[in-house]
Amino acid sequence: MGKIQFNSIRQQFTTWLIVVIALILFIFSFFLIRYNTQSAKMELSRQLINISNIAKISLSTALWQYNHDYVSDYIDSLFLYDDIVLVSVFTEKSTVKTITRPAFKDKSIHYFTQSSNFIFKETQIDFNEITVGKIIIIMSYDRINHLISRNSSLAIFLLCLIILAIFITIYLLLENYIFRPVHKLEASARLIAAGDLDADIDTASKDEIGNLAKTFHQMMLNIKSITTSRDELNHEVHERQKAQKALEDSNERFLQLANNTSDLFWLFDVSDFNAIKVLYLNASFETIWHQKIEEVYKAPEILRNSLHPDDKKPVMGSFMDFIKTKGEFQTEFRIILPDTSIRYLWARGNLIFDKNQKLIRVAGIGRDITEQFYAQKEKEKLKDQLQHAHKMEAVGTLAGGIAHDFNNILGIIIGNAELAIDDVPKQNPARLSLEEIITASRRAKDVVWQLLSFSRKSERKKEPVVMSAILKESLSLLRSSIPKTIDIQLNLSDTDSQMMADDTQIHQVIINLCTNAAHAMAEQGGRLEVNLEDIEIDLNTLTQYPSLSFGNYIKLSVSDTGHGIDPDIKDRIFDPYFTTKAMGKGTGMGLAVVHGIVKNHGGEIFVKSVPFKGTVFEIIFPAISKEIIIKDKADKLIPKGNERILLVDDEESLVAIGKRMLTRFGYTVETHTNPMEALNQFMQAPDKFDLVITDMTMPEMTGDNLIKEILKIKPGLPVILCTGYSEKITEQSAIQIGAKRYLEKPLNLQELATMVRETLDETQ
Repeated sequence: MGKIQFNSIRQQFTTWLIVVIALILFIFSFFLIRYNTQSAKMELSRQLINISNIAKISLSTALWQYNHDYVSDYIDSLFLYDDIVLVSVFTEKSTVKTITRPAFKDKSIHYFTQSSNFIFKETQIDFNEITVGKIIIIMSYDRINHLISRNSSLAIFLLCLIILAIFITIYLLLENYIFRPVHKLEASARLIAAGDLDADIDTASKDEIGNLAKTFHQMMLNIKSITTSRDELNHEVHERQKAQKALEDSNERFLQLANNTSDLFWLFDVSDFNAIKVLYLNASFETIWHQKIEEVYKAPEILRNSLHPDDKKPVMGSFMDFIKTKGEFQTEFRIILPDTSIRYLWARGNLIFDKNQKLIRVAGIGRDITEQFYAQKEKEKLKDQLQHAHKMEAVGTLAGGIAHDFNNILGIIIGNAELAIDDVPKQNPARLSLEEIITASRRAKDVVWQLLSFSRKSERKKEPVVMSAILKESLSLLRSSIPKTIDIQLNLSDTDSQMMADDTQIHQVIINLCTNAAHAMAEQGGRLEVNLEDIEIDLNTLTQYPSLSFGNYIKLSVSDTGHGIDPDIKDRIFDPYFTTKAMGKGTGMGLAVVHGIVKNHGGEIFVKSVPFKGTVFEIIFPAISKEIIIKDKADKLIPKGNERILLVDDEESLVAIGKRMLTRFGYTVETHTNPMEALNQFMQAPDKFDLVITDMTMPEMTGDNLIKEILKIKPGLPVILCTGYSEKITEQSAIQIGAKRYLEKPLNLQELATMVRETLDETQ
């Protein structure tokens, strides 16, 4: 209240006091009551403001954090003030909580705002300058009105007059020296509280209030400075948090990449060449090295010590040169794992420099290339095998190409020898030579067919054979090819042991093993010992041959006193194409073929060897009962006849020997070396012939086509098709085109006579 107002009130008070003393008392009482009422209301208003401001501060954080339980408890605590009748807190979306005193439970907020008995205050609640809600507080004047009415007595009224006088005096003093400056200071404080740190503060007064204003002004400046520093600090903290988060995210992505790849990531500290440290290894290190990463961090020499002795010096030298010369580092090397196994690795490194271009670290990657290394080796091995296979294919093709001619030559030799042997008395020494020629030629025939069977992957029949007979025959053929410096010893414990076998393949096994033994003793000579014995595998002997079942077996042993087999290659000697002989000295197929033949006959092969002392090959074949009758290969009575036969072959020597054989059997034979001429002859007199014998491979017309043409002329005529070798014809296909018999060259006298007689007899 200003001076003019004070003076006006004082003049009115003096005039009325003089005119109507009675009214003065009434007027003073009236003003006292009114003043008290207004004071009470103002006090209640200030109380409401203070409560609202405190609530604004107290509830801002809770509303920001949606802590409605705290808001509810705080509202309940406000009802400790008796004048509060309603409190409501709400946000833009919903009302958090509203509490009304029971006496006004049914009243709405509109009711309170329209009534003069209540005071209303709506306050906005902010959090960091963001509005998070509002609070409404309503207080009642009822208690104040009741208090004033109760104390409105004359004594109090008179006392109030005295107090009023004193109050006016004090009020003037306070108004001038306290209230007005404080009010200004309060207004400035409100601006500062609202965030206006540039508010104007009156610091002209020299009294305590002035000093307080100056202090408050300085505090405002300090707050402004602190606020500025705080904002700058918050900004810096925020930027650092962003950088830290980005670094953590980057590190997390790197770790996810590094720990989920099979490649090795490594980082070394090379700031001191004499003490290189391992700074980082990813999880793949433990998988590759079979070592704990923590152990390598403590003892980096584990890496160097795990290098293969042959690779340690070149790898470490290359790495140090890489560091010192700042060149390139990329290498392949071997490591030895704790279990002594060897792994092949590839590594590549990069240099890391500090801001002064000083080398401080080396980072790189590594990879386990063991599988790739062995895959490459296997690829090279397969390549070599493929080349060998091509060679073998060429051998097969060559064998097929020369088989026809070779079998024709054998046919001439066998035919003439068989014809000659019939003309030589048994006591004549020449007969023994002829028998050897026939035996060797028949063995050559079997070898040719075995070679052809190998190239065609076909199976040969197994028949009961006497092992000792094959062994004797094989060694008889070998003696002439083995040097005299090698002593051959044959020990037979049983001469009639029998087995189911292809005698030619068993012959090949013996020849291969004995030839290898002879090669092992070629320089120094020695002893080649061949043993044959019967054995029985039972509980007592099963430990010696664990892969075999109980039963009777034939044991063939071939031993030599040569240089022996290196233990490092002993497990590979049966591999195809593996050989220790010089280029051109062997194909590496000998023992592989032996192994295959033994397995094909249900047997097992064992090797014992001592370097520089010799080698023993033991072969165990299943034996058969001796009661099984072996096909009699002795000379039988040659069947004869008097029928007419047409013989066609492009080889004049074979035609001649065939005609001599058939003529000796009693047949009338007409021969042709040209199939077209033979067909023309047959067309002129088809009934002239009872049987046709034709070769398969001939110029101008093959044997199968000749058969078709002949059968068109005279269906049902018996025909025998002969072949030395043909990929076009088999026994089954020969029968399908009309041939009655299929005969493989070279021919022998007994087979030819028997087949001719059987064929003619079937058609009569």
